Order: sequence, then structure tokens, then C-alpha cells
Amino acid sequence: MRITRLFFRRGGVLFGLAIMGYLCYYFVGLHPVFCMILLGIISAVCVAIWKAKTKKRKLIIGTVWIGILAFLFLNPICLIVIRMGAQIVKSERYMCKPEVYTPTGETLSLYCQSYPLLKSLFKPKYDSVSLNSAWLPERLDGYVIIGQNEACVIMGGGFHHWGYVLSLDKQASSALTNIWQLHMRSEGRPNDRHLWTFCTETTRQFTADEMLSAVIARYDTRIQSKLCEDEWKNIWEGKINTYLLFDRVVEARAACREMLALVPKEWNQWLTLTVALIMAEEESFERAEQMMVQWVKADEKFESYLDLAYFYQLSNKPSKAAEAIRQATKYNANRPDVNADHRGYSAAMYAYTSGEYDTVIQLCNHVMPVRINGDYAKTSLSKLRQAALEAKQYGQARPITFNKGMCPFDPYENVDIVHLLQRPVPKQ
Repeated sequence: MRITRLFFRRGGVLFGLAIMGYLCYYFVGLHPVFCMILLGIISAVCVAIWKAKTKKRKLIIGTVWIGILAFLFLNPICLIVIRMGAQIVKSERYMCKPEVYTPTGETLSLYCQSYPLLKSLFKPKYDSVSLNSAWLPERLDGYVIIGQNEACVIMGGGFHHWGYVLSLDKQASSALTNIWQLHMRSEGRPNDRHLWTFCTETTRQFTADEMLSAVIARYDTRIQSKLCEDEWKNIWEGKINTYLLFDRVVEARAACREMLALVPKEWNQWLTLTVALIMAEEESFERAEQMMVQWVKADEKFESYLDLAYFYQLSNKPSKAAEAIRQATKYNANRPDVNADHRGYSAAMYAYTSGEYDTVIQLCNHVMPVRINGDYAKTSLSKLRQAALEAKQYGQARPITFNKGMCPFDPYENVDIVHLLQRPVPKQ
């Protein structure tokens, strides 16, 4: 009887630990080795408590070990790791559902069979094309790599990656039919999980119109969801770039106007500037200027006048840009929501190359006392101010370039503004 009770006690403990380890692996996604270490520690604690001779000692040992385990596994860093593991497990299970991987696999296979079209659109340096998640039929926040005979969807980053791997089965394929194998790959697992084998006709491909309409529809769907400022910016940049990729300039310009009506007013800075630049091309510079001035007057502040100056810069109106810069110096630049050092330095550099030396000195004097970013750009501003003083005194400006670590301000780093406006754009 004593042996039986002992067996059931220890067996119950071991069974409970095994269940706990399985739950940690299944729901949280902890690595099996980590689960074994965790269970080993808990087992040692249970043995130490069971062997303690008095209840008081059992209580002391249990309390100490509970405190140690709580510190190790309930601290913020560990909780973040556990939360990330749970999200990874949730994502992997979602991607393993047939209703998710079936349309995704079919779309990837057609991208592979349409690779010549993709290659002509993106003009990649290597033998693959990179796409964002808007090119997928399901909402997967990863990126896509397309080749002629293979494709992959990569999720995650940093310490862990997972996603789909699609490959053409050349041996099983024929002249009329391509056979594709879709697998799920996850770092830390020795073998990929096979999800699906399917076939497509070798002649079946996406047309340019089909690609464009599908991607734009996905961007439109995302616009309907609740978005933060960065998400709005990424979506409108992606939508406009997609139109421009297919050389649909008229549609890209229309999308800018449409999205300006949808985006919250506090986030419409670059869309307003973009629509004004488009208006200057399609209607008149005067109407575009009026639109920008009205937008600035509605909320006058340092960065708003610098935005107006940037509008004049891209419109090749240096004297009006200098006037807007001087207006900007009337407003407080020492605010945490304004990158006054970078914006100010970039605007001053444009004024310097335009020969507006008084404007350069005035703007540098206004921005140099700003201490939000510490001494960032102070040396660059000081050198630029000195160069403007010398140019004003001697009547000749010496060549000056952006200092190391500084770069021209450019809100269109991710948008082909030249293609959108159909004209050269005077940047620094």
C-alpha cells in the first residue's frame, strides 16, 4: 500500500508536470528544451519539499522557490518573451488553416508563373522580386519573395522567422501542368510541415490589370480599418506606388485626392502637400499656392511654414521659399513633436544654395537654441551660419555640403514624386 501511494503521488506529480510542459509548448510556443529545463526545476522543488521533515521547512522551501520562480518567469522581460511566443504560435496555427494557405498558395504559384511580368515591373537586381503583404490574398504581415520556380512568405524578425515555402516539383510537372508543393517553415524545427500539393496550368498567369486591381482592393480594405498615423502613411504610399508601378499616373493622382478626404486632419500633412503639387501641374500654381497657404493659416506653427517652404522648393520658387522660412522663425521650434534641428538645417541649406543668406542666418539663430534633441545638428547649423555670414560679407559663397550624419529632408523617400508629377523635382 505504501508503495502504491508513493507511486500515485509521484506519478500524479510527474503527470501534472508533463501536462504543464505540453501546455507551455502548445499554447505559449516555448521551445521543448526550455520546457524540459523548466520542468526539471519544478521537479527538483517538488522533491525538496517532499523530502523536508517538518511542515515548517516544507513551507519555507516552497515559499522561497515560488518566489524564485515568480522572479524568473513573471518579470517583464520573460512576460514579453512568453507573449511573443504565444503570438508566434497563434500566427503559425492561423497560417496552417486550409482557408488561409489555399488562396495564398494559389496566388504565389501564379506570381511565379507571371514572373516575367513582375520582373519587368520591379526590375530587380537579382533573380527574385520582393513584394509587401498587400500582394497576398490573406492579411499576413510579412513580406514575399517571388522567383520563377519558388516563392516564400516570411513572417517575424529578430530571433524567429516563420512562413510559407512554395516550390515547383519539376519531376512531377509536365508541359501542360505545374505541380507545386507548399510547406510551412519555422526556425528551430528540423523539418518543414507539408501543407498542400496542387497543380496549375502552365499557361495560366496574372495580367497586369488583374494584379493591379487585386492589390489596390487590398489597400482599400485596409483603409477601412482603424489605423495609426504610420499605418496611414504606409498605406497611401503603397497605394500610390502601386499605381505608379503600373504607370497609372492619373489613378495615382486621383488616389491622393481621395485619401486626403479620408485621412484625419492631424495626419494629412504630406497628402496636402502632394495634392497641392498635383494641382499646380493640372490646374495652376496660383490655385495650389492658395490651397497650401490656407492650410498653413488654419494652424500656424513652425513646421507648417517649413512645409510651405518645401512646397515652394519643389515648385522651384526659391524667393517664396525663403519668405516662408522667415515666417517659420516667428513660431516656437522648441517642441518635442517637431524635429526642428533636421527640418531647420535642411531648409537653411536650400536657402543657402539659393543665395538667401539673411534667411539662413535668421533660421539658424532661431533653431540653434533648441535643446529637445540636445546638441544634434548644432555643429552643422553653426558651420552653415558662419558660411552664410562670410558669403554676405565677401559677396561670394563657398561650396558647402551636408555634414556627415545629416541628410536632406525628404518626405518622398518612399514615393516616386518625379513620376507622380511627371516633371523633374528640384531636391537638394
